[in-house]
Parts: sequence; C-alpha cells; structure tokens
Amino acid sequence: NSCGSFVYNQPVTVQAPPQISLNPLPSICAGTAVNPTAVVNNCYESIDTYAWSFPGGSPTTASTLVPGPITYATDGSFTISLTATNLCGSQTVTTPLIVNPIPPALNPAVNTPLCAGQTANFTSDLVPGITYSWTGPGAFSSAAQNFSITNVTAANAGTYQVIGSIGGCPGPASTVNLVVNPLP
Repeated sequence: NSCGSFVYNQPVTVQAPPQISLNPLPSICAGTAVNPTAVVNNCYESIDTYAWSFPGGSPTTASTLVPGPITYATDGSFTISLTATNLCGSQTVTTPLIVNPIPPALNPAVNTPLCAGQTANFTSDLVPGITYSWTGPGAFSSAAQNFSITNVTAANAGTYQVIGSIGGCPGPASTVNLVVNPLP
C-alpha cells in the first residue's frame, strides 16, 4: 500500500506448568533420615506451592523446595512424591525409598570354661539374610554364624563380639567371654 510496510518484532514467552525431577535416594537404615532433593524448572512462571509427601516418614509432609531430613523409624519400601504448582498447572513426580531393617542382637554363646587343648564352639542366632561379623582376641575375625576353634590356648581366651548387618545396616553388638584354663 502507499503507506509502506512496517516490521515489528515482539518477544513471546511461553509459560507452562513446572518441570520437576527428584534425585535418586540411597537405601537407608531404619531409624535414620534421608534428605530428598529436587530439580525444578519453573517454565517462566514462579512456583506457587510445593507439596512433598513422605508416607511412613517423620514429618509426613513438607511445603518447601528443600524439605530437610525425613526420618523413617521402620523398615519397608516407601514412595516419596513432590507436586509443584504454578499459575499454568502442576506436575507430580515420585521416587522409591528402601528402608532396611536393623538386625536384632544375635545372642552369642560358647561352651566355656574349657581346658587348653579342647575345642571352643561358638554359636549365634540364625537370622535369614544377615551378614555376621565376629571379632575377638589376637585379631580374630569370622563371617560365619557359628564356628569352632580347635586346640584352644590361653591366647584364645577373652571377649568375642558379633554384629549382624542387613543391607549395610548394623545391629547391636553382642559379646561372649571364652575362659581357657591351663592343663593341671
């Protein structure tokens, strides 16, 4: 036309619901805490609300981007979720959390007192899935539930300790004392 043509550029910002991802969580032991974190892209619109859910945890909910430590008193499989909401909508994401049990005390026993030269038979409770860790005098160690020491001497006498663990979670230490008497 006779007036000419004009070019006008106008930037357009497209807004959308937030995009979020939860960072993977390591397995933890019952009675300990986990610190969940998220990466949030607000898609050019500020986040209005954060809604964390921690079934089985304490606290059970949080409303901030960084919720802090969440303690799980009991073992099990849990699902942690986060919903982020802005003017354009919401997105919810989840991540699994495995909470391993704390093994019980293993109630060790040994046939004691013994005379030098006899066999010491150590026993402890059977707990399925547990890893045993025994320590004792003279840098003794064993990963067996039950074991024997043949031909005992005074060097074998003393306190033996056993700890059980499941999934890297140690239980309480339990001890037993071996007495070795010299031959008459």
